[in-house]
Amino acid sequence: MTHVTFLALPGSLGTSITIPLEMLNAAIEIALVRGHTENDGRKLTLAVAGMDKHDVLLAGGLTVTPQFSIAEIPATDLIFVPGLWRSP
Repeated sequence: MTHVTFLALPGSLGTSITIPLEMLNAAIEIALVRGHTENDGRKLTLAVAGMDKHDVLLAGGLTVTPQFSIAEIPATDLIFVPGLWRSP
């Protein structure tokens, strides 16, 4: 099984987390409907991690609650690092 972690960092662009998260979740759902599954029904697991488990305020005011702190993730195959908005 492949595990993907999305980092939620303060001030990061919400769409750089939500769009790939939603697209990968859609791929999981399509695979389940088509019967492409492993023992537990998934080939891919997704998680959102922060520096800790406290709410993270993203750019634009969206708040995300991480499922895990970075230290709690035992292993991951792919880490999505979000885009950060800064003054030019």
